[in-house]
Amino acid sequence: MLCNQTTHMCATSVCDDGLKDSTESDIDCGGPTCGARCAADQTCSINTDCRSGVCTTGFCQKASLPAWIDGPPLPAWFTTGTLILPGRADGAYISTGGIIYVIAGWGETVSNGQEKYIGHMQYLNVAAGDTAWSEGDTFGVNDGCNGNVGSDGNLWLSGGGSLNPNIHIFSHPANMPTGSTWTQLVNGDPPIQRSNFAAPVGPEGWIYQIGGGNSITYAWDATNKLWQVGPSISVDRSGLGAVLATDKRIYVMGGSPSGASMPTNVNEQMDLVAKVVTPKRVMPVAKASFGMVGAPDGRVYVIGGTPSGNQNQGVATVEVYVPATDTWTTVASLKHPRAAGGAVIASDGRIWMIAGYSPDTGGDISPYVEIYGPDVTPAKKMASAGETIAATGTNFAANAAVTISLGGNVIGGGNSDANGMATLSLTIPAGTPAGPITLTVLDNLSEYPVTVALTVM
Repeated sequence: MLCNQTTHMCATSVCDDGLKDSTESDIDCGGPTCGARCAADQTCSINTDCRSGVCTTGFCQKASLPAWIDGPPLPAWFTTGTLILPGRADGAYISTGGIIYVIAGWGETVSNGQEKYIGHMQYLNVAAGDTAWSEGDTFGVNDGCNGNVGSDGNLWLSGGGSLNPNIHIFSHPANMPTGSTWTQLVNGDPPIQRSNFAAPVGPEGWIYQIGGGNSITYAWDATNKLWQVGPSISVDRSGLGAVLATDKRIYVMGGSPSGASMPTNVNEQMDLVAKVVTPKRVMPVAKASFGMVGAPDGRVYVIGGTPSGNQNQGVATVEVYVPATDTWTTVASLKHPRAAGGAVIASDGRIWMIAGYSPDTGGDISPYVEIYGPDVTPAKKMASAGETIAATGTNFAANAAVTISLGGNVIGGGNSDANGMATLSLTIPAGTPAGPITLTVLDNLSEYPVTVALTVM
């Protein structure tokens, strides 16, 4: 009889003793002796050590979801009597409060194919179930730009495109896509003029401006209306990506250094507490002008982009960085290759990749919107405490066990089939107070969490 070193209970074999021993690749999993397969981020030697069947650089990875699925494409619109083709490139892409915004950037006219900067804002209220984009308040400058949601809860944009960079900063209420105005802040201009820079939000709510003309980082403190100095990156570059991951650090990747003909594969971790920048495992493919998000599964997704530096030569591949193990893996490729589009995390946790230049449209701007993550639909949106309701799900990992949780407690689930489709059920716990609740849905192979909103009557 053995003793489990974690629970201090008797263990029947080396496969449940809480130790990495015998032929195991990690604690009580992997190897030829034990039947249990290892979870993501546990150590492995071969693919069969892992629950997902994917072992990369000595660590188990999460399984890829089957595919990116189509989202509502961007529409065309009229401006000053000219019809602008659907699609956008090099604009600002922001998700907040259940609404996804696409603001300014490049557009192209139907009449003569001329590309031009535009100041339009389109939005989609995902939380409200919108299936088509709407026109919001026009941005005050026809330009490329970047921005995010500030610590004061407003949208903030600044910067500009390479042809017409501006150095001003503008704000707009985030919860009012229409019926308000964009306002230029007086005496609040960024310290450095930039274009094609990254604008992630830090854990303190500041909007960081990284690259695009200078290696020095500045951050906009919207609450106090102040610019703060942040850690500098190693080399200034344009078309880079930077996002906040779940470990509360910003990861800065890729882009084209000033004067270079090709992008770099640099990957840097920006620790905002220690105020240091540390090199990490380089990107598998050097890229610029890609979509990038810090996803709820703890990974950083690098989506599409251009390995050549030419925005008309976008690719469909998606590389995934795992901060916990400093490793890279891949997931399903986009349906449409693209560069200079934008990626956001929607309110349900799914990744949206929006517009950009695509070879599928002859290298011109595209309207394509694609979504990564399981799609779960409950049979009803309102239910009583103690009631059992059905749900359907698609785009799970194949042949996975799916759980539905409320506040960390499993209240339902099911299993996905070979196509990633699942029939699910859940029971709202008795005594659950009336009001809105958020359920977390997760399969045990992709381990990509999404949320579902319900109302308890």
